[in-house]
Amino acid sequence: MAEITSKVKLSYLKNGAWKSFSSKIQSSIDGLKIQTSNSAYYLQYRTWNQGKTAFYPYVKSTVNDYAGMDGRPVQLLQIQALKSDGTQLDSGIVVMFRTYTDGKWLPWVSNADPKWMESVQKKYKLGGTLDTSGAYAGLSGKNAAGVEIRVFEEGPLGNFEGGEVKAGFSYMADSESNWTEFSSAALAPYMDGIKIQTPANKGYYLTYKTWNEGKENYYPAVKSTENDYAGAPGRHIQRLAVSAYKNDGTVLTSGVIVMYRAFVEGRWLPWVSNADAQWMRSIKEKHELDGTLDTVSGHAGVSGKNIGGIEIRIFEDDAPNAGSDRFEGDELPLELSYIANNNTWHSFTKSVKASPMDGIKIQTSASDFYLAYKTWNEGKGNYYPEVKSTENDYAGMAGRPIQRVSISACSADGTRLDSGVVVMYRAFVDGRWLPWVSNAGAEHMKNVQSRFNLDGTLDTVSSYAGVSGKNIAGLEIRAFKGELDEGIQDLPGTESTPAMSYMYSNIWQSFPGSILHDPIEGVKIQTASSKPYYFTYKTWNEGKTWYYPAVKSTEDDYAGMSGRPIQRLNIQVFRNDGTALESGVVVMYRVYVEGRWLPWVSNATREWMQSVQDKYQLGGALDSTGTYAGISGKNISGLEIRVYEENQITDTPITPTGKHKIIDVDFITQIGKYPTGCESVTAVMALHHINFNLSVKNFIDHYLDMQPYPFDPFETFGGDPCSDNGWGCYAPVIKKALDKALVGLPYYAEELSGVSLQKLCTDYIDKNIPVILWATMGMRASKTITWTYNGRRIEWVQPEHCLLLVGYDEKHYIFNDPQKSGPRTYYTKEAVEKAYKAQFSQAVVILRKKEEPEEPENPPYEVIADAKKAKYIDILRALEVPSNNIDKGKFGLFREDNVEASVTEIVGNVKITYSCGANTKVHTDYSTITTLNVENGELTLSAYDRIQINTNATELAHFYSQHGVEPPEDPFILIEAVAAEVGNGSISFGANYSYNGINVVMQLFYKVLTEVEITPNYTEEMYVVVEMEPVDLDPPESPTESFNYVPSMSWDQLLAMLLISFAISAFLGPIGGKLGSMLAFGI
Repeated sequence: MAEITSKVKLSYLKNGAWKSFSSKIQSSIDGLKIQTSNSAYYLQYRTWNQGKTAFYPYVKSTVNDYAGMDGRPVQLLQIQALKSDGTQLDSGIVVMFRTYTDGKWLPWVSNADPKWMESVQKKYKLGGTLDTSGAYAGLSGKNAAGVEIRVFEEGPLGNFEGGEVKAGFSYMADSESNWTEFSSAALAPYMDGIKIQTPANKGYYLTYKTWNEGKENYYPAVKSTENDYAGAPGRHIQRLAVSAYKNDGTVLTSGVIVMYRAFVEGRWLPWVSNADAQWMRSIKEKHELDGTLDTVSGHAGVSGKNIGGIEIRIFEDDAPNAGSDRFEGDELPLELSYIANNNTWHSFTKSVKASPMDGIKIQTSASDFYLAYKTWNEGKGNYYPEVKSTENDYAGMAGRPIQRVSISACSADGTRLDSGVVVMYRAFVDGRWLPWVSNAGAEHMKNVQSRFNLDGTLDTVSSYAGVSGKNIAGLEIRAFKGELDEGIQDLPGTESTPAMSYMYSNIWQSFPGSILHDPIEGVKIQTASSKPYYFTYKTWNEGKTWYYPAVKSTEDDYAGMSGRPIQRLNIQVFRNDGTALESGVVVMYRVYVEGRWLPWVSNATREWMQSVQDKYQLGGALDSTGTYAGISGKNISGLEIRVYEENQITDTPITPTGKHKIIDVDFITQIGKYPTGCESVTAVMALHHINFNLSVKNFIDHYLDMQPYPFDPFETFGGDPCSDNGWGCYAPVIKKALDKALVGLPYYAEELSGVSLQKLCTDYIDKNIPVILWATMGMRASKTITWTYNGRRIEWVQPEHCLLLVGYDEKHYIFNDPQKSGPRTYYTKEAVEKAYKAQFSQAVVILRKKEEPEEPENPPYEVIADAKKAKYIDILRALEVPSNNIDKGKFGLFREDNVEASVTEIVGNVKITYSCGANTKVHTDYSTITTLNVENGELTLSAYDRIQINTNATELAHFYSQHGVEPPEDPFILIEAVAAEVGNGSISFGANYSYNGINVVMQLFYKVLTEVEITPNYTEEMYVVVEMEPVDLDPPESPTESFNYVPSMSWDQLLAMLLISFAISAFLGPIGGKLGSMLAFGI
């Protein structure tokens, strides 16, 4: 790709005469003619001439015409590039043009976006400056005295979608036949080769190379568009280097940002990238990458150390710049020294590890501020007096090791500073660096850490570094002078709705912020010229393979195309000086696709998105890493755009809306002492709620099972929760730890799996039981990395987080989030549900053990026996057994099977036996038996139960049909009615058919077993059995006739007798059944 200005015919009009020029002319001009011959694109241009109040009409470079007017000098010039189909171009064809006005060349203006302008200027060494926001060259009211026009054909990046790119990754171990694919990160004992493959339709490619064990240099670099790999079998990778290039070979340090890092000796090393430091910091914050940055190295890994894992993330970001670093300033030089017990002073720069350290001296030379510092030493009950950095003095005492250090910054008049001068300091205790502490606030700390790439975590609350009672073994002290770039000042802190409209079928309709319509083919957003910012926005429409050119919100233009429904929308925000904004002005936008609103996308970071969502009560989930709203290949049918002008992130507590419940639980933060200990901190908050005031440290030291990587998160915590390099664990590990902690207490831990959030709220939150719940940090999108442990594949979902669910309202679930500095963090329900599901929907609750009721003293045996007999007699009378038969019955414990009542009667040719007792046995001598359990009045039927019931019903139906009896339609109806009366217990029934040598004998039985109240406060599990058997009162004369023998009682009568037996259930179930006439007994 190259400059093609020589292929463009240029000429200008002056004093009625036309003169050609190559690219640059220094003369006043009245008219301009540009002619191109390429059929794929054309230029259109126009001029604003002296005495005019508007531009002349556009002229195409494919027609023999010109822009301007003889005798009227040109003042302003505008040039655009368009594809032959009329699509406007802001890349690929780059026209750079400028005018000579008031004795100087003005900045270059272009049809292309700023990134392309910068690329062309650098590549072709164009002098001058750039006006990346201007649409025309020249000054209003000033005649141009020259013009320069340069045209370039630059290979577009092609299919540049924005956001994170999914590439193909795999690694090889031992042999070329042993490849393992991974999504973005993988852990393994070693890796010998790596393969990266990017889509062939991209306008760029990657090159990558490895330095392997035993080698003295890298293997040759491999392209990501080739089916090849870097490395060698049997030689473990020790370093990896990745670069990015445009397809024309131009190296990329922006636009395509590859972030990659290596896992060495049990920890992730800092991220390395092809991009410059500012882009690395921007991508890290925007896409919420954990870890630190190495903005200097050109490779990931450590010389001589085999890597045990790799993570590679590829991002496309077409913003013209990475945005400004919010902290604008520099690091200050400090003179630092410490004294040990031998009274010898040792100087150090920034950081030192030494034990003991008895005193420190900090000296500064600035006249406008000083540092004030003090120490708390071993054996002391307070701090030594504070010392100034402008004095020749020190803090501490020889022979007494330091345990705490506190440092402040002060202006020359002694005013304490929490900004302007930022001191970041930390202590080395028990073999690890504690979190950074500072005189400054959290925002300053965070931005200084990012800007100057400080590793470790932040303690935004403490006023000293160290641990009470622990001697420090090292110090790091860093000081910085500067301020936060506050972006745009004095914003009103309110929603600001620009003028917005959408288009379909060439019809434009305005909308206030949200619209549902199918289709939407174009969108126009216009911000007032008085605003200190503007938007750029672009759409990807149906049938297109790329976005239409970006449009500025200060122009009378739109994004999209009539007849082509929009599928994606991208919006960015810029300060009027062209600086990309990720804070202050927050644009929240989302689209409606396939019957649902997709998550909100924004120009801003997650913190700003969350702040705005909370403040303005926006429903829906957040996609803080997305760069566009929409789904590839899906037409949108709705659009919502909300603009907020905010001065700061708000931490104002949210007022719950609608039905809500919040449990008051003591809050504990993990910030500082437990950087990866969210599970332990959350568990201890739950323990405090039951008034078990265990410390987090004791919980970790005495109850938590821990193991270094590799590990199984379902069995142990990975690493150390007090370390930045700890991993985490899942619910079974915390349940096990709680079980140990709760020994001897009236509580127990219960693990929950697959329980919906709504059910967690109804079953636990509504009952004042907080829930230990697993999700992701900030409810962010998750990704999975894998490793092998004990021969098992382990899946670890990150960024894993554990927090305490304490409440809910109409739109949110409310948590005590240990990653925050205070209680009650609100997350939208949609975001929580997604993060909870990503972490396997796991949770743990602490429940109170059920207190065993005191056993009442049983009545004397004689009383029980008499009561039982009375109960049995009541049952038999209800079954209409004649009194004389009852009188002849046997009562009391008189058989080995615990039968306590037995009565027999003859009805027709059927002998009916009634048996009652406390035995749970079923008559096993029956050939077909079914026993059904009853819980809360309902049958608990297995598939086997239903098969058995149907089998028995089929056999009975056979007899019914033989004797003209209509069988019931559904064998379950009667049984379910009985179950409703039984309440809790069991129902058994069966049949037996046998030949006794004389005739066929049929026996039927029915049995109910349940708890029965015998006397007040005394119940017993009892049963009642009814057995029916035909009897031969008039035997046949010969054995031959016996097989055709039918009792004189008809089968429908026999069936009726069987059904009557179901009346037993009325005495064993709750009051109020179908057999109300029998309930007078109150059984």
